[in-house]
Amino acid sequence: MMLYVTWPQHTEMEHEFILHYFPFFIIIFWILACFILSKLGGWYKISQNYPVLQVDKDEVETFDFQSLKLGKFIDYNSCITMQITKEGILMKVLPIFKIMHPPFFIKYSEIENATIDNFYGFKTMTCYVRGRKMQFMGPCVQSLNTKLSKDEIVVKPKMEIV
Repeated sequence: MMLYVTWPQHTEMEHEFILHYFPFFIIIFWILACFILSKLGGWYKISQNYPVLQVDKDEVETFDFQSLKLGKFIDYNSCITMQITKEGILMKVLPIFKIMHPPFFIKYSEIENATIDNFYGFKTMTCYVRGRKMQFMGPCVQSLNTKLSKDEIVVKPKMEIV
């Protein structure tokens, strides 16, 4: 005895429904994902505590496509634009991620316990802002290192894997 499996036949109306409403489901999913990432990582809360007021455009170094890790779980890999100024750091996400991710500005005086690490040959800076862990990765780390006072930076020795 042989069993045959037949797939249900979809009507033309069902195909039209899927084709017409699929983009809406993708958009709703994207909005929900941005909302969840912003709330879990703390981006939204940081942006409420550190709104962008007036940023002096003199001596601004802009670093596009930088990486930032907030907390333990949320990584913003190569989607952060950082502007390093005399007073602090302005951070923005790429426009496609802007939902629930307003830009924020952190003054250098708010940054605590900054340390420099090597992560597989790349420099990273780990610091805390109001108890929230932030880890910066990319070329911005060198500029941040020079902007922060030398007393605040503790350079950890390179960890070697044995």
